[in-house]
Amino acid sequence: MFEKTSHDFGTIARGAKAEYKFEFKNIIAEDVHIRDVRSSCGCTDPKIVNPSLKTWETGHIVAAFNTRSFQGSHSATLTVVIDKPFPAEVQLQVYGNVRSDVVFQPGSVQFGTVEQGSEVLKRVAVKYAGRDNWQIKDIRSAYPHFEVELDETQRGGRRVSYDLVVRLKASAPPGFVNEQLVLITDDQQNVRIPLDVEGQVRPAVTVSPRQMLLGEVASGAKVSKKLVVRAKQPFKILSIDCDDDCFTF
Repeated sequence: MFEKTSHDFGTIARGAKAEYKFEFKNIIAEDVHIRDVRSSCGCTDPKIVNPSLKTWETGHIVAAFNTRSFQGSHSATLTVVIDKPFPAEVQLQVYGNVRSDVVFQPGSVQFGTVEQGSEVLKRVAVKYAGRDNWQIKDIRSAYPHFEVELDETQRGGRRVSYDLVVRLKASAPPGFVNEQLVLITDDQQNVRIPLDVEGQVRPAVTVSPRQMLLGEVASGAKVSKKLVVRAKQPFKILSIDCDDDCFTF
């Protein structure tokens, strides 16, 4: 059911948001129910998303690394307890190293829900304590719809501060934004520091649910489901195309 059973958060700043979703899928004929998930260490808080799954449905175990209360290297074993259709347990592993000398305020970039074609700007304060000549040399991302500006606001007294401005460009396509910015520093060790960026670009027209599950249908039977189509501006549905003639709309 789990494609991946371990995750390494790497080296992360104190106060940074650090979450990972372990995806699981029900690949058997019976319904599956996850009763509980527990962590071996207070450094990681687990949460179940969609505990009851029919065949081929997916859910997640979200592992949240506590970067505010814990520093240094930590690891945790997450035990997933399944009670239906039969008792079973799955163990997931998470690791991470929380730097005490680098702090993000806030811990992640949260754009929220953004209308397609809009431009949104967020700021993050990056604070370092240790040496006067510490530097952020570069900021990298695989997502092409970010623009980043870095402004040094303090240097001296063994402290360095930056104001990081992250702009979501109007060219961003619709869908969820779940990306990372990677700060490249001049440290001899732990050169890379990740910063999570999250949000959702809402298209002009939305359809929900995006995936329709009809379930088991007896031969000769008929099943109906509803789709909701929304937009902020008046619109008209001109046609509905489908390659399979067993569906009507």
